[in-house]
Amino acid sequence: MTQVRKQAKELAKKHKNNIILNDGPPGIGCPVISSLSATHLVLLVIEPSNSGIHDIKRLISLVRDFKIPMKAIINKYDINIEKSKELKEYLTQENIELMAQIKFDEQFTEAMVQEQSIIEFAPESETSIKLIEVWKKLIA
Repeated sequence: MTQVRKQAKELAKKHKNNIILNDGPPGIGCPVISSLSATHLVLLVIEPSNSGIHDIKRLISLVRDFKIPMKAIINKYDINIEKSKELKEYLTQENIELMAQIKFDEQFTEAMVQEQSIIEFAPESETSIKLIEVWKKLIA
């Protein structure tokens, strides 16, 4: 994480960017703790499953220990509507803003095969539009 962070800062400076978006590892172990240092905001990406809910509760507790603000996205919300409702209620109870619910989208896999982001691969897709909206809110 230290090397990734160092290179990200160098690239940001070189390209005159003041925002670094870092994709952290799953879980709550040492790599996650390392990824949280010097972080200003955590965007939780949650899948609506029993394990997803269990894991996110542990992660929220860890992030709260670091006193870092959080926002959330429910990914693939349509694969389990009941669990998505449970997640929405939990996020409301925990006072964490739900920024978007993203449907399962096979274009994600197609984009990865083409070594592109979903926004590059399918810029007019519902998923891309929602992710762009989230990004604009995050940088506002």
